[in-house]
Amino acid sequence: MARFMQSSPWRPLLVGHVNKRIVRSLCVTTGSKIVDKRKLDVERLLTAADVWSYYTLNRSQCRGSDICRLLWVLAGEMERSTKDEKITIVNHKCFMRILNDLIRHVDTLPLDSLAVVPRTLVRLNWRDMGLFKHIESPIMTLLPSMTTSQIAEVTRAYADVQAGGKAFWESIINNVAHRAGEFNPGDFAHVCVSMTRKSSHKPVHFLKGAYPFLLHQMQRKAHAIEDVVKILRVYARWPSGLMRQTSMLEAVASQFSVEALAGLTDRDLAQVLASLAALCGSREYPYREGAAVFHRAEPLIVERVPAMDHGSLSRIVFALNAHGLGTEGLYRLLLDRSLEVVSAMSPRQLSNNLRVFGEQICNGNARRKDASMSERHGRQITLPASNTDESWFFDAAEATVVRKIREFKSLDVVETIVGYAHARTGSMQLWAVLVEAANHRVAIFNAEQASMLCWAFAVVRTGGKLFPQLQVTALERLNQFSAFGLTNMLWAFAVMKKLDPDFCETILGVLTPEVVSSDSRCALLFPTLRELQALHPDFDPAGTERYLQYCRSHFWNLQLSAAPGDDLMTSLSDTLMTIDRPGVGRYDFDGFFVDMWVPGIRAAILVSSRANMQARSQTPTGDAILRHRHIIRVTKGRVIHVWDQEWNEMDAEQQATFLRERLDRWSQEDESKEQEVVVGESPTESLPASQPALSATVERIPDEVDLLKKLQGRMKEEAEAGNALTPGLCAGSPQEMVRSLRRQRRAAKRWKEIDTPEDEPAKLPWETRMWVKERKARHADREENK
Repeated sequence: MARFMQSSPWRPLLVGHVNKRIVRSLCVTTGSKIVDKRKLDVERLLTAADVWSYYTLNRSQCRGSDICRLLWVLAGEMERSTKDEKITIVNHKCFMRILNDLIRHVDTLPLDSLAVVPRTLVRLNWRDMGLFKHIESPIMTLLPSMTTSQIAEVTRAYADVQAGGKAFWESIINNVAHRAGEFNPGDFAHVCVSMTRKSSHKPVHFLKGAYPFLLHQMQRKAHAIEDVVKILRVYARWPSGLMRQTSMLEAVASQFSVEALAGLTDRDLAQVLASLAALCGSREYPYREGAAVFHRAEPLIVERVPAMDHGSLSRIVFALNAHGLGTEGLYRLLLDRSLEVVSAMSPRQLSNNLRVFGEQICNGNARRKDASMSERHGRQITLPASNTDESWFFDAAEATVVRKIREFKSLDVVETIVGYAHARTGSMQLWAVLVEAANHRVAIFNAEQASMLCWAFAVVRTGGKLFPQLQVTALERLNQFSAFGLTNMLWAFAVMKKLDPDFCETILGVLTPEVVSSDSRCALLFPTLRELQALHPDFDPAGTERYLQYCRSHFWNLQLSAAPGDDLMTSLSDTLMTIDRPGVGRYDFDGFFVDMWVPGIRAAILVSSRANMQARSQTPTGDAILRHRHIIRVTKGRVIHVWDQEWNEMDAEQQATFLRERLDRWSQEDESKEQEVVVGESPTESLPASQPALSATVERIPDEVDLLKKLQGRMKEEAEAGNALTPGLCAGSPQEMVRSLRRQRRAAKRWKEIDTPEDEPAKLPWETRMWVKERKARHADREENK
């Protein structure tokens, strides 16, 4: 028999059968000692080598709970290992066998083991959707029996891998809703974060339902400060969940004391400030709470900025700009640190920093806010002066932008272009890359991005090939633009010499007098209308002049904010007095700011500075070019451009010589013209007698006389009927008459208030049309009576 068993092919099965009988008999005799010994051996495993050894020897005896324990040990080993060691663990032959055993035992897993499986797979970075789908059904079956902590862990794991079907998440929502009062604050915070990771989970609906429980816990200060940061981030992403209530944000802000903020990491501190800024600036939550948190965190920011990573730094820059806080010194401190970590920034972080630093430092917004902050809070942190030029950061970021431009999204491209436009810098290669990137995305820009893009390209006067496409975008989405967005777009078209009267008529038809006169951001409409008057003088003069008065004060204040300093103005005035050409400083020339006006010879002195010149090419920017065009047209070229940097480098004698040469030449031209006029008016230089004879020999064609009479009659009829607002603009051929009438009718539709006499109140558009029809009817009745 023994010889038969040694030579038989059935020997493994027979031996295995005998072993099973022996083990079964031992289990009957010794009972739980063997089970406890196996469990003790599994719990002693600490490393991946122990797992492989134990699994190889005891695979046939491993139950479902043992498999879960092995995976838990491997997950801990993965978290402690390097990248190469993680690859070695995953590629081991026993790893897939353990996962296969888990799939076979998943239906028989006990509750405690099944609850930790999803989180264990996440720790292993094993994001197999099929495996998560396979364990959904057992989890849904045992979900009512799970503890609140287990529900929180399962929810967190499925949210991390974006797994789970509609039925699974509905089951989670129902269980959380029925047992919300049983969750401890930490678990409930994890559930709130997990349920709002995906919009298909109805996060706003969930947050509205959880609002009473969270508010009660926040008012009792039951949450740890880390959980408060998570909840604040959730509501910042979905502000509609606050239901326009202030209680939650007040309870959250009260927990961020100086001590609590000091205990946060740099990442959490930046997240708190970014969440508050995003929440307070949203449309769904129009309140501006949390400014005190920014002021409490300012000393911590100043202390931690020199060692802060690029992600936290970018969030703080965004938060300060979005909330309208931060002094120029703080922004320069952030700029210094950004210059050190610029190469590590992502496209989103880099574009945000470029735009904010361009607006706050290069454009001077932060400098103008310093005084208001000191008056409001009565204190201001003294920061060391920075020797870093703001253009250094933009020059350092240029290489990163060119290298990563394909990774930029549409918003990143727009913010990068706007940032460099504010800084008035950038090489030709950079702008060529940015124009090409904008050209590829021009069809997907929204209304706000399109207006910002037009303004930025007009400032640096490039990207002309994009304007026809942007014009189509503006006409297609006209109702999506804001008032100042439309004015900025019109201004950009005026700078780029692409001002179309029909396009202007369409845009101006949307701008109402109330909006233009009340919004200071519509200031750029003034130079646009001046340019329109010069290019198309017959474009509704009365209406254009009226709208110029609406925005004239806004544009003047805008020019004053960028005016040169008092020292430079004093130097110019003294130099003019030295050469006996007194001037008037800060002169209002048809609404344009003239730095120094010489009234004797009608000459303008314009100061060119960093604010209105490009840093590299030293050419005027778009905001200076419209002023230059208007003054050149009116003064017939009598403009002196003074570069402040060169002016300060010259001594008094050189300054006087520089101005005297130009002013004396124009003065001599005026004197020579006066002499010519005097000579022309003398009796010896009378007109020759043959000229009247020549004019008398010209015979008018009878048909032309009749045609002119007919045209004058038609103009008179149209004027009496109310269709011709400015009779006398059209003269000559009938084609010119028809074109002029069309322009006047379009203007009548656009400028509604011009159709109304000054002694009558303004009417609504439909009332105006009815009023015009009534005038026509009365005119027709009078003609019939005649």
